[in-house]
Amino acid sequence: MPFWTALAVAEGIEAATGVRVTLQWPNDLLLKGRKCCGILCVSRVVGDVAWVGCGTGINVVRPAHDSAFEAVEPPPAFLSDASTGVERATVLEAMLAAYERLLDELQQPAAIARAWEHRAELAGTPYRILLDGEEEPFEAIASHLGADGSLIVKREGRERRISLGDARVLR
Repeated sequence: MPFWTALAVAEGIEAATGVRVTLQWPNDLLLKGRKCCGILCVSRVVGDVAWVGCGTGINVVRPAHDSAFEAVEPPPAFLSDASTGVERATVLEAMLAAYERLLDELQQPAAIARAWEHRAELAGTPYRILLDGEEEPFEAIASHLGADGSLIVKREGRERRISLGDARVLR
């Protein structure tokens, strides 16, 4: 779900603003290398029925007084940094249209993963990863997504699987 959501949000942002954002595993959208959107999904399964809720936090318009972001490193990006006159309602409408257009794609999880990999230009992308419980991050080169949404990276000539809930990507 986070990959499908990211594809729809990226499509909506581009349709509303003309700005192309990049995707970063597992759940961020970047504008010129800085985070402009985060996605969080929660799910519940009861028997053979599953529900999921996906929330997206998008930095649309930079506040006039953005001193609250001075301590954030790297500083966040806002869509208005790259597109003048951007409006929240326009971005929301374009995102909802993208969700509607991509709804049938949910029946093909493998195709969503391949589309996300392509849109993210994942293969060959360097990642800096901090595993839960470890003190030092490591650098690796992304290869592809695993069937479970994990990030498959290459480090020191060896392939390694990074699970969704076990790591943080550092910028």
